[in-house]
Amino acid sequence: MRIYEDIPSRPLLDAGRAVGIGVFDGVHLGHQELIRRVVAAAQNSRLKPLLFTFDRHPLELLNPSDAPPYLTPLEDKLSLMEQAGAEEVVVAKLTPQLLSTEAEDFVRQVMVERLNTKWVVAGWSFRFGKGRRGTPEMLRQIGAGFGFQTDVVQPVTVEGEVATSSRIRELLACGRLAVANRLLGRPHSITGKVVRGRGRGRTIGVPTANLEIPYRAALPSRGVYKAEAVVGCDRYPAVVNIGLRPTFNEEPVLTVEAHLIGFRGDLYGRSVRLRFLERLRDERKFDSV
Repeated sequence: MRIYEDIPSRPLLDAGRAVGIGVFDGVHLGHQELIRRVVAAAQNSRLKPLLFTFDRHPLELLNPSDAPPYLTPLEDKLSLMEQAGAEEVVVAKLTPQLLSTEAEDFVRQVMVERLNTKWVVAGWSFRFGKGRRGTPEMLRQIGAGFGFQTDVVQPVTVEGEVATSSRIRELLACGRLAVANRLLGRPHSITGKVVRGRGRGRTIGVPTANLEIPYRAALPSRGVYKAEAVVGCDRYPAVVNIGLRPTFNEEPVLTVEAHLIGFRGDLYGRSVRLRFLERLRDERKFDSV
């Protein structure tokens, strides 16, 4: 898969593109349906499937205090896009200039003149252009003037829940991991480097790996989870505690601690991916420890 680290400086004239556009945080079932349609349109019309996304969430520029945590860091998002069939991805660098571009100008300057767009797929809630004034219907109308078709993906639901990034974040935050995983189409995961903790788990016979919490990562709510830990090419069943070290009377610090069942060796400094499979219980405090 070819990755453009910003909007291409020269037009993509080798072939027309079927373009899917969005933030794609989480690459959930709704996004997967969108990508499926992009790939199908490309195959049917002899185009190249291309996804257009951003290097960060727009709110990080517009209103950082309201910017949501990420379900997937950029590296994971790109990997999931490739698995879904994308041949090219444009990761546009969000700048004040880009965010202030009028919707019509964005379509003409980026979609048409740079990406050589012949077909566009967007989600029902997609907004673009200055002040988020651009809507899927506006995209359809503008696109007709430039000769490309627009396909709007309607809400994808699972058991009455709509698959959106914001809803999945809400579900994780309130402890409804099973529903969040269903909307993602896979277990929610985080990846972090193992750092040194206080070593107290070893003193009570349960050595744990303390993960450095990734930047702006969307964590499940505090509690104990059944998980799978991925270390390099190896996988281990794991029990993960997310909490404020409730057992010990110290300044509360949010931690992610994983006990890898069957692992032997030193994890310090290594990268570990935790795939959250099931919420087991809330965290508890044991005064006798």
